[in-house]
Amino acid sequence: MKSVQELLKILEENHLWPLRSQAELSQRILKERLHSILPVAMKAADIDCWLIIASEYNEDPVHKSLYTWDVPHARRTSALLFHLRDDGEIDKIQIGGSSAAMNEIYRSVSDPDETIWQTLVRALESLDARRIGINKSDDFGLAAGLSASLEAQLMRHLPASLRGRLVPAEELAVFYMQQLTPLEIDLMRVLTDVTHEIINMTFLKERITLNQTTTTDLEWFMRDTIDALGGTFWFGPDIDLQRKGISTSRMFHEVIRPGDLLHCDIGFRPRFISLHTDVQRLCYVLKDNEKNAPAGLSHVLSQGNQFQDIVMRQTRNGRSGNDIYLSAMKDAADAGLAAQLYTHPLGTYGHGAGPAIGLYGSTEPVPVRGDYPLKKDVCFALELNCKASVPEWDGQTVYAYLEEDICFQEEATFLSGRQTELILV
Repeated sequence: MKSVQELLKILEENHLWPLRSQAELSQRILKERLHSILPVAMKAADIDCWLIIASEYNEDPVHKSLYTWDVPHARRTSALLFHLRDDGEIDKIQIGGSSAAMNEIYRSVSDPDETIWQTLVRALESLDARRIGINKSDDFGLAAGLSASLEAQLMRHLPASLRGRLVPAEELAVFYMQQLTPLEIDLMRVLTDVTHEIINMTFLKERITLNQTTTTDLEWFMRDTIDALGGTFWFGPDIDLQRKGISTSRMFHEVIRPGDLLHCDIGFRPRFISLHTDVQRLCYVLKDNEKNAPAGLSHVLSQGNQFQDIVMRQTRNGRSGNDIYLSAMKDAADAGLAAQLYTHPLGTYGHGAGPAIGLYGSTEPVPVRGDYPLKKDVCFALELNCKASVPEWDGQTVYAYLEEDICFQEEATFLSGRQTELILV
């Protein structure tokens, strides 16, 4: 187990700490994404101009993946234009909301004597794009960021010749936000390592005073640790438990007792880089006379590992999320596993763009989002559970809630290993 200082050293070695170094790294990442991913995404979607408009504190979800670290929010009303030129390069244009970091990447066409709408019309007419993508989608919220108000203003100001070229940019936005560069995948490995270490620091004998420490206390320790590492959490983190004699599978805000099965769900992201981890692991609190967890609890975890293997084998290039889901669930049933699958993409957001592979609380394929095909160079949270009867708990049903971060390139691999044994306290 590593200390906070040791983790900061790891982050520093990977230019994720201090914050100035991380900001510089974020600039490099954005430049690489706009150079290597965006042209491919625009060609695939047959869109030669992508228009993103955002108003302050009501930003389009793609804002995080396109704006620089020093512009976390749009300034009043701002716009970006990406024009795919005949030579395959992208002309990157900003209107409003400028900054020093933005000026390194984008060409400003703002004119103080014009409104943003006048500037936008002038820029679009000069580009003479064939198909202008705007972020509208009925099925992917991350690709539906153009507000009704901004769309109405856009339509009022655009001449008819340009209005007729507007098309939904759903395919483009989803493609761009789910794809990762090699550098980003390497960083995801580092961030997943760090996330695992935070869990190890939390589920520690010295951290837990039996019959006194609560699951909420441990949640706050995780939050404080993430903050000390210069990062932030995109949910929770959450810690709950299962207890012999109580059928509730996730008990929150409980005092921790001997014999409890603890479960955590934690997501970490750097301050200036939109990469997210999402990990769940299990910990058993030993009783005074125990040296190991009851065999039945370990068996539930091993069944979860078996189901992870099944899903990983079914994760293949070009398959839809629903194909993966149905095949994995069939294999699980054939293996006698009582399993649920709800795996999701990771990237610009924790619940990221791309194919959904099942949905929590549902036993059916996911309409539309589940039909989206798997592409290479993406990351997922392999999220699932298995349940089984545990003899040592008088036949009580116990759940192994598991989540590990994986990468799909030529095949699916774990970014930083996985849990195969219960953490013991």
